[in-house]
Amino acid sequence: MGKDLEQYGFKEGEFEQLSSFINSVGKHKTEKENYHVHNHHLKHEFEDLGDESHQNQIRLNGLSWNTVDEKTTILMPRLKYFAEIVVKLNHNLDKLLSDKPGYID
Repeated sequence: MGKDLEQYGFKEGEFEQLSSFINSVGKHKTEKENYHVHNHHLKHEFEDLGDESHQNQIRLNGLSWNTVDEKTTILMPRLKYFAEIVVKLNHNLDKLLSDKPGYID
């Protein structure tokens, strides 16, 4: 589904990257490589509060659990980014539906 949605103005691989981040950092999953297999007490940092990317950090564009230790942090993307994704998806869904017979605005 992500590849289909990317054709509507998203960067290549953006949905896969976002989905992987949400599944491994935000969801309570215990299989594979993720937050809850490792230390779920890792410090969270937030781009909205001015935190930036650095070494030994789990982030949207650097999702690797291979070197996690007690000093590893998790950088949460800006809320604005998530809002922009929702707006794009809503706009694209409306566009797709409006092209279908029987759609009522």
